Amino acid sequence: MNKAVCHAAILALGILWQPDGRAADEGLVSRWSFDNDRSNTAMDSVTGIRDTIIGNFRYVDGVRGKCIRMDGYTTEIHRKGAEVPALADALTIEAWVAPQTYPWNWTPIVNQAQQERAAENNPGPPAPPSMRRRPRLFFGLDAAGHLALKLEIDGALRECVSKEPLLLLKWSHIAGTFDGQHGLALFVNGKLAGELAVKGRLTPSEGGDLILGRNIEEMGPVNSERKASADWPSDMVFDGLVDEVKIFDRALSPDQIARNWSRLRPAQEQPLRWRQMPAGPKALPSRFAAVYCRLRYDELWEEHWRVSDKSDILIHFDESPVRLVFWRGTSYGGAWVSENGRWMGDQSLERVGQGKSPWGCAEHMSDKQTRYSRVSIIEQNEARIVLHWRYAISDIAYNIFGASSPTDWGEWTDEFYFIYPDAVSTRHQILFTDHLSHEWQETIVLHQPGTRPEDNIDLEAMTLANMNGESKTYSWAGGPPRKFSEPSDINIQMVNLKSRYKPFIIFEPGPAIRPFQGAIHKEYSHFSWWNHWPVAQLPNDGRVATAPDRPSHSSLSQSIENSQVIHKTSDRTYSVVTLTGMSDQPAGSLAPLARSWNKPPKLSVASRGFSGGGYDKNERAFQIETTTPGKPGVLDFTLGANAASPVVNPAFVIRNWGDAGVELEVDGRDVPRGDDFRWGYRDTLEGRDLILWLKTESSKPLELLLTPR
Repeated sequence: MNKAVCHAAILALGILWQPDGRAADEGLVSRWSFDNDRSNTAMDSVTGIRDTIIGNFRYVDGVRGKCIRMDGYTTEIHRKGAEVPALADALTIEAWVAPQTYPWNWTPIVNQAQQERAAENNPGPPAPPSMRRRPRLFFGLDAAGHLALKLEIDGALRECVSKEPLLLLKWSHIAGTFDGQHGLALFVNGKLAGELAVKGRLTPSEGGDLILGRNIEEMGPVNSERKASADWPSDMVFDGLVDEVKIFDRALSPDQIARNWSRLRPAQEQPLRWRQMPAGPKALPSRFAAVYCRLRYDELWEEHWRVSDKSDILIHFDESPVRLVFWRGTSYGGAWVSENGRWMGDQSLERVGQGKSPWGCAEHMSDKQTRYSRVSIIEQNEARIVLHWRYAISDIAYNIFGASSPTDWGEWTDEFYFIYPDAVSTRHQILFTDHLSHEWQETIVLHQPGTRPEDNIDLEAMTLANMNGESKTYSWAGGPPRKFSEPSDINIQMVNLKSRYKPFIIFEPGPAIRPFQGAIHKEYSHFSWWNHWPVAQLPNDGRVATAPDRPSHSSLSQSIENSQVIHKTSDRTYSVVTLTGMSDQPAGSLAPLARSWNKPPKLSVASRGFSGGGYDKNERAFQIETTTPGKPGVLDFTLGANAASPVVNPAFVIRNWGDAGVELEVDGRDVPRGDDFRWGYRDTLEGRDLILWLKTESSKPLELLLTPR
C-alpha cells in the first residue's frame, strides 16, 4: 500500500497522525461538537457524558455541522465536579467562537472553579456560593475581547492575555496551552497570540464544577461609572457562537494547533450580523396610526420577556417618513426614528442631588424589565393620537425612590403625548414627589449595534434657536461646547443627525438649555457614549462604551432643571410641557411653530351655544364647549393670528359635540375632509368630543365656520 492510500485509510477511520508520531486527538479528554444535540444536554463525545445546558440557547449552523448559540445572559453548559477530567501537568483547550458582542467582564468559553471550604471558626453565616469560589482554570475573553488563559499553578493564579481582541461576528479558532516547563500560550487562527513563561503544576482540583459559557465568578461590568454598578455581581455569559470545544491533557505544539485550525475552515467566515433595534417593517401603510405590536429585537433576547404580542407601540404618519416608537428595549422611553433609521430619545424624570438612591440613578433606564414602566393608547382618531406613559422613578435594584415602606408610594410620573399628523407631539410630564430635585430632560441619541456616535451625529451636532428665527450651530469637534451662549432667549433645539429629518424640541421660554459635559472619553468618541441602556438587562446605571458592539446612547444637552418652565401644580405635583418632533427644515424655521404654541392667537367665539376658546398648551389645542351637549349648532369663531401669534396647524377640541359630523369653511372657502382637514371623536364619561386638526399656516386672522351634519 502506498503512502497516499495509507493516509486516506487513516482519515477514513477518523485518525490524523501528526509528524511527531502521535494522533491529532491523542490526549483528548473532552469534546463538545453539538452536531447531534437536540435537547437541553450537550454530549461529550469522548466520555459519553451528557452535560446540562441551562438558560436560553439555539442550535444553529456551525463551523462543521451544528454549534450552540449563547444568549449573553443565561446560557451555560454545566458539568459536575466529580465528572471533570483530571488535569495536572499539561493541557490544551481549543474552540471555534464567533462573538456577537464583547463581554461585560471576564467571560469564559471554559472555566472551572476551585471550591473553597468555609472556615470552621467563622461564627457568621456562610458566604454566598459565588463568593466561596475562586477560579482554577479560565479560558475565554476579557471585556475588550482579548483572549485569555488563567490557571492556578502551584497555588498562584497566572494569567496570559492576547495583545489583540478577537473579531466580532466572525469565526475565530482559539487555543490555549500549558505545560509545566514552558508555561502558558495563546493562539488565534493558528498563530501565537500571547505567552507567559512559568514553571509548575496545575493546582489539583477540589471538586470544582466545569462550566462552558458562563463565568463561575459573578462580577460587575467593566467601565461602570459608579461604584454600585461596578460592584453589582452579575453572571458573565458569552454572547455568540461556540463550536468544537476540545480539552486535552497535553500541550499541543504550535504546529499542531496551526494544522488543527487549517483542517477545519468554516464555509461562512462571518456567520453573524449586527443586531438591530426594531422600528417596524420597512414599508408601512400610508396612514396616521398608532399600533399595538411586539417590536422584536433578537430571538434569544426576546425569550427573557414575559409579555404578549401587544407589548409595544409604533406610531407612523402618512405625510412624513418618520416614526415614534415606545419599545420595551428603551424601557418605553419614546424614540423618534428618522427616515434612514437614526434614533432620537430623551430622559425620563430622574432623581438627582443629595438623598438620591445608594444604587445610583433612579430613572426609567434603570427599570430594565419595565416592572413599573407602561405605555398605552388612550385616544386615536384621524386628527390626533394620545399616549399615556406611566413609570416609577426606580433604581437598578427596582427600589422606587421615596418608598421606604410598603405603604409608601414613592415617586411616580405620568407623561401624556398628544401627537398630530404633522409629526409634532406635545410631551406633558407630571411628577408626583414630596421634594423637587430632578432632571426632567436630557437629549439622547441612540445608536444601533455596529455604529459609533460619529456614524449617527454630525460633529456640528446641535442647532439652537429662538422664536425670532435666530439660530446658531455648535460643534463637538473639540468636545462639547462649554455653554450655549447664542442666540439670546434660546428655547428651540435641533439635533443634527445624519438624516434628512432631524429631531427637535420646543420649550416654553427660559428652559436653561446647556451642553451635556460628563462622560466624554476622547479615545472612543467626541461624544458621551454608554451601552448600559438601551436593551441591556444587567443592573447597571452607567457603563462607558468602547466598541460599537451593543445598542448604545449619547447625551448632548440637558435643560429644565431649576428653570422657570417647571410649574408647581399642587403640594406634591409638578408639571412641564414641551413640543417634540422631527422636521426636514432648519431649526430657525420652527420659530412660527414655537410662537403659535407659546403665544397662541386669541380665539373669539361669535356663535351662541358655545363657550370657551382658551388654548391648552398640554394638548396643543384650542378648547371650546357646547352649551347644548349632543345638539351642536353652527360654530363661528375667529383666530386673531398675527406675526407674533401665528397659526401653525391648529387643533381644536369641541366638548360634548355629540355624534354629528362636521363641515368646515375657512374665510368663506370650503375645506373638504382629507389630508388638510381631519376630524374624529373622543368619548368621555360625559359624552363625545369632536377633535379637529387643520393643516394651515397664517399670520393673519382666520374665520372658521363649523356646520354639523
